[in-house]
Amino acid sequence: EVLSALHALAMLPPRARTALPGMTPGREHILPTGLAVLAALMEALSLGQMIATSRNNTDGVLWRLANQGHLRMA
Repeated sequence: EVLSALHALAMLPPRARTALPGMTPGREHILPTGLAVLAALMEALSLGQMIATSRNNTDGVLWRLANQGHLRMA
């Protein structure tokens, strides 16, 4: 599915990508490249699937630090 999405998105002109749900303005040019990197990582790590989230890596780092007692949650 990742490769088929990559091919479909790469065929769209950047202007059409801006209309996609959830597309952050200014990122339409890098979407196919990011998806190609994701596909390569999934293949290299033998991952059959990944879970998409609206959070980012910073959320995970903060959660881990809080659970280790390095941060105090308000």
